[in-house]
Amino acid sequence: MLLFLLVLSARTFIPGLPSATPSVIALGRVDQMGLVEVCNGAPVSPSHAVTLYSFASGTMPFVITDDGRLLPDSTILFRDLGLAMLVFDGEPFSRWNDPRLEAPLSGEAVFIAGYRSDGITFLQTRTTNTRNDGSVVLSMGPAPGLMGAAAYDASGRLLGIITGTIPDQTGNDRLALLPSQLWSVWSSSLVNGVSGSGSPFGVSALAYTLGEMDDETPSGVLIVDVCEGSRAENCGLRSGDIVTEAGGNRVYHPESLRGMVNSGETVELSVYRAGMTVSLAVPAD
Repeated sequence: MLLFLLVLSARTFIPGLPSATPSVIALGRVDQMGLVEVCNGAPVSPSHAVTLYSFASGTMPFVITDDGRLLPDSTILFRDLGLAMLVFDGEPFSRWNDPRLEAPLSGEAVFIAGYRSDGITFLQTRTTNTRNDGSVVLSMGPAPGLMGAAAYDASGRLLGIITGTIPDQTGNDRLALLPSQLWSVWSSSLVNGVSGSGSPFGVSALAYTLGEMDDETPSGVLIVDVCEGSRAENCGLRSGDIVTEAGGNRVYHPESLRGMVNSGETVELSVYRAGMTVSLAVPAD
């Protein structure tokens, strides 16, 4: 069997390549036929790496190294966003990149690092538009070795993870980026071992979007139920509200909202309610 080489970081001469070295790892899993399927992962600390939920939710994935296979000590799944965190007791990653907190800008340069059997490939593309679910469409079409690939901005900050392809307005497939702005709170809480301070927020919620054709109701986090006496009720949230922003950042998933309101600081929410947008403040608890 061919032994793949783990490359934690590499450089190549591409104009505008980030000054900070992008990092990516090769992951494998054994399918039902006994063959090794390969995916990418992005280290976010010496002991943590993010990859795709679809790759990590079945057979336990492993890091492919020049010495063999390195199994994570645990895998934490984030089904809502389609991601998984691989956790190692040691510190196998000599290089990693912090997820960027800001959403990608329209037309921003994007550098993709993906692993192939002959090493890392670096590709340059740009953002085009953001969809109603928060995913970003890139100008580049599909290419080999980009499943779960890591995307970086011009400063070398982790901009997101390649999750697949999305048809553009002309029907051509383009790469889809899940921006780190949507999952950085989740990632940071796991890396830093923070479970959230204070009392529970007190809502049942769902990710909400009506798709590309809806121009009236915004995407966000739909509040299904509010617990009596909870922080959510005290700040004024009601069932049927759609939280669109928290702390000035767009939110699309309940886990992201939970992390933001448990940050230990007062957080301003933008809430769509009965055709109007209202502002609510969630005080630090």
